[in-house]
Amino acid sequence: MIEKIVLNTKKHIFETPENIAEKLKYFKEISNTGLEIYSTEELEKIQSDFNKFLNINLTLFAEIEPTKLFRITRNKLLYKENPYKLQKISDLMGPPIEFANIGRVNKKGESVFYCALDFSTAVWEMQPEVGEYITVSEWKIKEGQKLINHFIFHPEETNLSEDSQKAQQAHLKEMGVIRDDYKKIFIEISRFIAEEFMKPVDRAKNANYLFSSLIGSRFLQEEKDANGFKIESISYPSTRRDCEVTNLAILNSLVLEKLDLVSATIMTVAETNYDLENKYRKDLILVSALQTESESFDFENNKIYWNLKKELEDGIRLYQEMEDKKLK
Repeated sequence: MIEKIVLNTKKHIFETPENIAEKLKYFKEISNTGLEIYSTEELEKIQSDFNKFLNINLTLFAEIEPTKLFRITRNKLLYKENPYKLQKISDLMGPPIEFANIGRVNKKGESVFYCALDFSTAVWEMQPEVGEYITVSEWKIKEGQKLINHFIFHPEETNLSEDSQKAQQAHLKEMGVIRDDYKKIFIEISRFIAEEFMKPVDRAKNANYLFSSLIGSRFLQEEKDANGFKIESISYPSTRRDCEVTNLAILNSLVLEKLDLVSATIMTVAETNYDLENKYRKDLILVSALQTESESFDFENNKIYWNLKKELEDGIRLYQEMEDKKLK
C-alpha cells in the first residue's frame, strides 16, 4: 500500500484516488477492530503510518467568541479522597501535562481543556456516576478575545452554513483538489476523521482515541507559523448530538488568557439516564437539591471561594422542608 497522500506538495501531485481509498480502508478496519488489541510497539507503528499517510491538513477554521461554555470536573478523578469541595481554580481546568493521558483531542502528556456548548452535552461526554461529587464550571470568552478554532465536522451530516461550505471548497481548490474523483476521496477522509472524533470510547480502552488524538495534537500543539498564526481550539461533533458540533477543546495553557470563569457549582449525582434512547433528554442526571456555589475566585493565588453562607442557608431550608413533610 501507499505511504502518503501527497507526493509533491508544491506541484499538487497526489497518489491516485484508488490507492488513497485502499489505505484509508486499512485504517478504518483497524479502528473498527479496536486498537486496544495492539501492543505498544504495534500502536507506535500504526501511529507512524497514519501520520505519514495523512500528510495534508484538511482545515476549516474561523475566529469564534463562545458566550457560554460548560465543563464538568469529576472530583474523585482528581483526588483519591473524593473531596466535596475543590479548592483550586486549576482543578477546574485541564490536568498538568505529567498527568495528562491520551484523550479525544490530545496525545499523552498534552493538556487540553474539554468543554461543551451546553450542560447536557457536557454531562453525556463525562457521564458521572450516582453518588459522585461533580463540579460544574461555566466559562465565557473574555471581552476583546477570540479563539482561532478549527472545525471538525461530518461532511454529509453536519449542517454547514453556506459560507462554511464555500470556505471548504476554496480550501480544497487551494490544495489542488479540483477533479471530482479526488474531491470524493477527500470527503471520505473528512468523514473518517469526524467519525473518529464522534465514536464512543470506553475510557478503560483509551487506545481507541488514537486517530482523533493524532489529528487534535497536530493542530493544537503546533507552534505559531511565520505569520504568527496558530490554531487555539478545536470544535467537534458530540456522540450525543448526532453530528451537531457542540464540543470544544482548547489548549489548556490559553484558558485563563482567553476565558473568564463565571461560576462553579458542586452537585451530588442522584440518578443517571445514560441509555442511548435517553440521549436527547434534558434530565440525563438528577442531582441533590443541596448545591454549593461560587462566583468568587482569586486567580493570583489559584483559589476558589465557596459561598458558605448560602450553603448553610440552603441546608437549613432543606432540613426544615423535610421536617415539614414528616408532620404532614
